[in-house]
Amino acid sequence: MKKKFLLTSILALLISQAAFSNGRPFYVGAQLGGCDLHYDRSELSQDAIAVDDRGFAGRLLAGFNINQNLALEMGYTKYSNPEFSYLGNVKSNFSQESLDFLGKFSLPISCNLSVYATAGMAFVQRDDAEVVSRNVTIKINEADDHLRPMLGLGVSYGFNSRVSGEIGYFRTFGTDDLEDADFYGAGFTFRIG
Repeated sequence: MKKKFLLTSILALLISQAAFSNGRPFYVGAQLGGCDLHYDRSELSQDAIAVDDRGFAGRLLAGFNINQNLALEMGYTKYSNPEFSYLGNVKSNFSQESLDFLGKFSLPISCNLSVYATAGMAFVQRDDAEVVSRNVTIKINEADDHLRPMLGLGVSYGFNSRVSGEIGYFRTFGTDDLEDADFYGAGFTFRIG
């Protein structure tokens, strides 16, 4: 709870600084796409007969441009819940999300088209697991959280001075039984400042 409060406070501070800074356009955006959480080879899947760790995911983002090529960005990513199937029609799942803080370097290719690379850190949180067997749900303490490195690549196209479309790929590197997380998606950003 304290970690979430601290991260929310940092997010509010960055947003307020970006919104009231002169000459540094503030932007917000959203991306929808898919994810691969790579739990099919982890120790969490040792006894599973099937693992479904790919699915729909979404990312909300906010940031501000320091100059034409550099920006500071933070995002919140919600991944699909991986599901583990076991003998006897037993299934388990959990939810996973991350809050990232990234530096973003953009390189213009033409007037409207640019490529970008991001690097930074992500606070990744996995919630307790739910095990379902014969319509009985049991909570198992599998919660875990870590601060992990994150990299990304993408392409941005400016439709006008306020709206851009983006296609991107982001990888958050895992540790222990918190596996690597891949997010790939497309969306829009809107300049406010």
